[in-house]
Amino acid sequence: MFHVFTGIQGLLGETMLGEYMALEFRGYHLLLNVLIFAVAGLAVTDTLLVNLRERQREFGLLKALGWRDGTVAGLLFWEGVGLGLVGGIIGAALAVLAYQQVFTVLPDNLLLGSAAMALAPAVVGALASILPVLRAKAIPVAQVLKDE
Repeated sequence: MFHVFTGIQGLLGETMLGEYMALEFRGYHLLLNVLIFAVAGLAVTDTLLVNLRERQREFGLLKALGWRDGTVAGLLFWEGVGLGLVGGIIGAALAVLAYQQVFTVLPDNLLLGSAAMALAPAVVGALASILPVLRAKAIPVAQVLKDE
């Protein structure tokens, strides 16, 4: 949808189908994109929370060895960013391939728009990692060592 608003507005008016498509992009398309990003964010949050639960002892042990809360939390944060970035790169690559199949004329800003499409999920991954990061900071070292 990003390319529709930035890259192909001029191309849509060339045919009757293109004019129809340009008129059909409405506010609910933006709402659908927001919902898609929200669901992706929830999926990343869930993945990181499961990861935190499975590796809680490891994180507690790292804290006992002298790692700071921020360093341990940073592991989860960058994992969330990485998950989003990998998903964004795959999605942007597939979008460019689909775009090339649909349109014969490619806009000049296709690669720039694709880079923006790849980075947006990384931002979603960063936002989705906030809850797991806060929980990682709250891991009690004494409880983890007692359970060992």
